[in-house]
Amino acid sequence: MQVDKVTLQDLSVFHSEEFQSVFHHINLTLTNGGREYLRYLLAHPLDTVKAIEQTQLTIQQLGTIMDQYPVSPSNGTVLVMEKFFESPINNYPSDIGVVSALLYKFLNLADYSLSKFTVEHALDFVQGMEKIAGLITLENGSVWLNQTAERILQLLNKEMVHDMLQANKKSLTPTSILKFAQFLRTRFKNATEELIEIHSKLDAYLSLAKAAKKFHFTYPEVVETQEPCIEAEGLYHFLLEVPVAYEVKLNQSENFIFLTGANMAGKSTFIKAAGLAAYMAHIGMGVPAKKNENQQPRWYPE
Repeated sequence: MQVDKVTLQDLSVFHSEEFQSVFHHINLTLTNGGREYLRYLLAHPLDTVKAIEQTQLTIQQLGTIMDQYPVSPSNGTVLVMEKFFESPINNYPSDIGVVSALLYKFLNLADYSLSKFTVEHALDFVQGMEKIAGLITLENGSVWLNQTAERILQLLNKEMVHDMLQANKKSLTPTSILKFAQFLRTRFKNATEELIEIHSKLDAYLSLAKAAKKFHFTYPEVVETQEPCIEAEGLYHFLLEVPVAYEVKLNQSENFIFLTGANMAGKSTFIKAAGLAAYMAHIGMGVPAKKNENQQPRWYPE
């Protein structure tokens, strides 16, 4: 499926008025990066059955573990880590020991305080990412989730990170603070940025899982057919406070709907409800309907 700005506007996927925006209602992300990646997902529908099914599996499996999902890394932790890499700091001692660490703390109190504050958040960050990797490693899990878990563990597989995973931020010494801070700035910056990106993507998919549960969406069955079709019962427009449910059936033998009614009777709402459901199905999201929706992803020429 391909989409343009007009379609996104007509379906209210994005809207300047929040209460009319699909994005606003299903945006249950906890981080800035997650919010922006969710916006990307909603603007880029999928175009193969396999991609849709894998995304459905990812969202559904995140839905089964979302109550166990750690609150850390929080958005605040991510912001602290990002700010640390941008902040100018006096060089740490080349040989960090008890004396040199205390001397650095005495001569560079502001830089030391920032380093200590960042390291405390960094411990939450790596420990939280390790927990997440364990949670999303699932038997018969989605390919993306298992690959993501494997990548997280690869990025964390460093000797200094192992020490950070075992550390307690309440009992950090000046020596360990400077060693961890120096490691973060000189040897773990790229890995941290990649882990933050992974965390943002997981936050976005987790938001879709939360929204599916909150609004009682049904995950549609997507089938490969020569002709596009859609079949659904109890289909409704979930942005309405008191929606009317519809039965929709369009296929090769029943391919015409004669839509009549007075002004303000709900004709446009019906069209938007069916269009939005088809669009949400192509994202891999659940849809507001009681039964299955079948929609063939269409290939469009470049």
